[in-house]
Amino acid sequence: MRNIYGTTHCSTANAPAQFGTTQNNERVLWARMKARAGNGTAIYIGDSSAVNSTNGYELTADDTLPEDYHDKSEMGSVGGNRFWLIASSTAAQLDWSMGVDD
Repeated sequence: MRNIYGTTHCSTANAPAQFGTTQNNERVLWARMKARAGNGTAIYIGDSSAVNSTNGYELTADDTLPEDYHDKSEMGSVGGNRFWLIASSTAAQLDWSMGVDD
């Protein structure tokens, strides 16, 4: 297992952005997502590019979402290409880290 991490923002407001790893063969065992304290708008997290404010998990400024994927699928993880976000402002940022079993 190795850890990956980064910061992602929507390069275009109200357009989905993929984060994490885009490699489906890299299996994510756990993930931690945190909205930056200075964000003036909510970020919505989802598992496809169809994420929006209705079907996404909302993170407002300084919120954290920890996820453990060991029991989520038969392989004990989810594909690394299943992480998307959307926000109404390009200034909203999401810090993330993941444990990846490749």
